[in-house]
Amino acid sequence: MRSSRPSSSGLLSVIILLQIFLYSPFAKGFGDGSYLLDDTDRLQIPAHMASYWIAEEALTVEQVMDDTFQQWTPIDKASINVGPQTNPVWHRIPLKNITNETIERVVEIRWINIKHVQFFLKRQDTVEHQEFGITPQGNFHESGNSSFLFPFTLQANESAVLYIYAHTQYFSFLPTYVWKADSLSKNQSLRLAWYCLGFGGLLALLLYNISLSILTRERVYYIYCAYVVSIIFYELSYNGLGNQFLWGQNPWIYKHALALGIYLSFFWGSLFLREFVFLQKESPWLQWIVNLSAIYWLIMLATLFILDRFFHSAIYVCLICCIAALIIPLYLWYKGNQAAKIYCLAWSVLLFFTTGILLVVSGYMPFNIFTENGQLVGFLIEM
Repeated sequence: MRSSRPSSSGLLSVIILLQIFLYSPFAKGFGDGSYLLDDTDRLQIPAHMASYWIAEEALTVEQVMDDTFQQWTPIDKASINVGPQTNPVWHRIPLKNITNETIERVVEIRWINIKHVQFFLKRQDTVEHQEFGITPQGNFHESGNSSFLFPFTLQANESAVLYIYAHTQYFSFLPTYVWKADSLSKNQSLRLAWYCLGFGGLLALLLYNISLSILTRERVYYIYCAYVVSIIFYELSYNGLGNQFLWGQNPWIYKHALALGIYLSFFWGSLFLREFVFLQKESPWLQWIVNLSAIYWLIMLATLFILDRFFHSAIYVCLICCIAALIIPLYLWYKGNQAAKIYCLAWSVLLFFTTGILLVVSGYMPFNIFTENGQLVGFLIEM
């Protein structure tokens, strides 16, 4: 009956409402003065406390950090984010110890997918410096962690200015925290435990589908296994665990791991959609669209290896593909395709979380516990 068929507009409305509920900054735990360092275990630097300068002209470090330099622009996004950039970006964050004792803290940038990062802490008379990633001279400084970490000390009531130089081929996105060292260590151990649980679920699903592919010899299971592997690789690159435990000493994979994970997951995801909902039989013109998507991601893979670069347009194509991956099975479900019904229900959850992380990386939504981990949850539910 027609009344039992799904409404795409209704489902999309539910997704939008859930986005607003889960991803809105309903609890900004540290308020507007989070750049003031007190005895709090963790402070997340809010975007409006940072300013930036895009290095379109060649200036020395001393010129950029000079007190007379006036080219800083306030950040007006939901996170410390300047959007897609090909030029390096400088960020300026004032810090002040408002306690009456010396404090030891660690700055954490919880986004490892930056080609080259430098920290500068400018005091009244001295400047501390640390760098990670691939320098313009081709030298590689590995971080050895899932985040970029910069330890520092401030004397009682001392003020300093933190400068962060970031050169990335992705969006210039810097979710930044200031931690007590012991609290950071405990948090990273806890995060690792939760990620191990999530990856354990993904590996269990992978092994289950491998057994099905061996028993049934059906192509759709082989494709799905390849899709799960690509998702695992993507998640390892996204949360930095791959850099910490697997490929942290390889400069090329360090630079391109996220792009490789994105391209592979969308390529295999396109093929899986085509096979699972029987597009060749149900709708040749929709099959043509999905094939075009797969070809696009193959081209992006080729450009990654041949041109050694990531195209920012791929982020927006990701969003288009996510929406198309919901609309196509909705249409086939409307036509009575039961496989499309199953696919649509599973993909709706993943679409919700994937759209969220795309908006976070683009700077339109805040970075918090939901947006950081939601996509992994979405993958587990979808599978």
